[in-house]
Amino acid sequence: MGRLKPTLLPAAEGVGGGGDADAGQGEGARLGHDHKLRHLAGVAWAIVFAWWYRDDPRAHPGVNAAEAALLPPPPSGGDHLHVPWRRMATSRTVWCLCGQYAAMSYAWYFFVTWFPTYLLEVWKFDLKASAALAGLPLTDELLRESPGGDLIGLS
Repeated sequence: MGRLKPTLLPAAEGVGGGGDADAGQGEGARLGHDHKLRHLAGVAWAIVFAWWYRDDPRAHPGVNAAEAALLPPPPSGGDHLHVPWRRMATSRTVWCLCGQYAAMSYAWYFFVTWFPTYLLEVWKFDLKASAALAGLPLTDELLRESPGGDLIGLS
């Protein structure tokens, strides 16, 4: 995604993609828990993505000359970018981000798996109220993360 964003998204809009993806993931979880179906959908999307998207949009058969002229110039430096793996593996910032995502994922997993049961068994909500309340954190995630990247771009 890091290579895709600067090529396809204008700099002012590039930060919003991650929030949109996270929000979509939360919304998908709110709508259903069928892991096999989600895995199959992920594989199908990976196949479509590999077939349809290109590192350079100019190489796509659906891009005409007028559209290609509107695109920013392709990044120089050869076919592939050098990834500084050692620098990434020893970066305190990267490790802090990994810890943050681990903590966030733990909370997210609680809300999509145990929160409905908690509301039913501990607080004695009926099934309909439990379902409505259990969906609130994920709906909140959808509402916060989608525009979040756009708001960051304004600062």
